[in-house]
Amino acid sequence: MPEDIKVEHQDGWIEVTIHRPDKLNAIREQTAVEILDVMTEVENGRDLRGLIITGSEKSGPNVPRQSHLILDNQDTHIANI
Repeated sequence: MPEDIKVEHQDGWIEVTIHRPDKLNAIREQTAVEILDVMTEVENGRDLRGLIITGSEKSGPNVPRQSHLILDNQDTHIANI
């Protein structure tokens, strides 16, 4: 069971939410290992087309929006919302 992330399986893709609000969602080694484990699952999953990585809450008062890192088998995209 991951400590630093929440994983939601959707139809054909996975959403990973970094959940370390007390640390402003900073990525530590444990967080990176957990994300890499999910990325391996996406690479090996025939029914999975992609992965979205996001943060659970705003990472501070000066951050007006969240960014999503979208990985798929073809390309990498960053979408700001």
